[in-house]
Amino acid sequence: MNALNDIVEWCRQERQRSKKLILALESGRSRHAEDRGHGWVDVTTATLSRLKLHVAELDELLGEYEAERSAGADTPSHKEGRSI
Repeated sequence: MNALNDIVEWCRQERQRSKKLILALESGRSRHAEDRGHGWVDVTTATLSRLKLHVAELDELLGEYEAERSAGADTPSHKEGRSI
């Protein structure tokens, strides 16, 4: 069960890290750009969209874990089709 606890803790930390990055990007304190061979291109909007989806998926996973834990389930279920 230690491995599961480590994964759950990693999910929580990753969610917090992503939320902080979202705040920095939304506030304008930070920008995200890529060099696509013809100069740097601002990709902040696309990065924000991906981060918000990432946080939503982590929230869903952690919510399922908490629900199963509070219901007394011994082993968490795994949904097919999730991407990481």
